[in-house]
Amino acid sequence: MPERLFGEKYARGTFVADGRFLATVTQFAPAVRELGLLGGELPLAAGLLRQVAAGEVTGAVALAEGGSWQPPAVRATAAEAVGGWVIDGVKEAVLDGAHADRVLVVARAAGTSPSSSRAARPLSRRS
Repeated sequence: MPERLFGEKYARGTFVADGRFLATVTQFAPAVRELGLLGGELPLAAGLLRQVAAGEVTGAVALAEGGSWQPPAVRATAAEAVGGWVIDGVKEAVLDGAHADRVLVVARAAGTSPSSSRAARPLSRRS
């Protein structure tokens, strides 16, 4: 029931959340939804979105670098490592990042340039 109530109020624009949920509902949840659809990770995305709707998880999106929010400005890299990924880079202006339970970090696959394009895929399935 809380998930349905949240969804209905959010869809009507009548949902008012405290500050901890601003980045979660305006950036993190939409990004997770899109990555779930584009990256084929629907069960992972659905699980995270259920937790967000229940108020159990907050999230943030780390995108901005060098004063820009544009994807070509992304210089941070992600390299696959034993047991996960290693992310190398600096992000700035991460709304609610200091208090988020999960942070979606936008990074390039190690060895790719800003002009190359690769399909998005989740880097971690950590719960």
